[in-house]
Amino acid sequence: MRYINSHLEDWIESFLSNIGINESYQLDKYKIANDLDIWIFYVNDTSHYVEINNLYTIFLNKNLSKEEQWQDFAHELCHIVRQSSQFSNFYLTKTLWNIYQEKQANYFAYHFCVPTFMLMDLDLPKEHELAVLKISNIFNVTPEFANHRLNLYYQKTFSQTRSVLYG
Repeated sequence: MRYINSHLEDWIESFLSNIGINESYQLDKYKIANDLDIWIFYVNDTSHYVEINNLYTIFLNKNLSKEEQWQDFAHELCHIVRQSSQFSNFYLTKTLWNIYQEKQANYFAYHFCVPTFMLMDLDLPKEHELAVLKISNIFNVTPEFANHRLNLYYQKTFSQTRSVLYG
């Protein structure tokens, strides 16, 4: 059974390849920020980003672990590279749009921190907890984050397998 990437997974693979990232050890927020001309600062506040005159800065909570900072970096990066501040759909309120953007950024962060094309190349242990720890260590994310990402991957694989079997 061949895994079929989503548009987001294809986009992330292309994005990372375009900036020369093809291996998990190359996933580095400083390299990515430098390549995209994004500043990073550490603050005693929740992680967020700011755009002024098309210049972007990501502020990361300095009290978080390096894994949590990486995850927050990916979340904020989504706001910069995937979302437009110009939204004109009159059927959604600003609050609903913000909720949607946060969910989209979270989903992006899972796929960005642990890209599918790299995840597929891993020889994962059959025991779920060991697979989670391996992903957590290789991609420098928390075990909770790795667990959720692995579950997303398994759900999609199962869904695709089921649709082939049951049409």
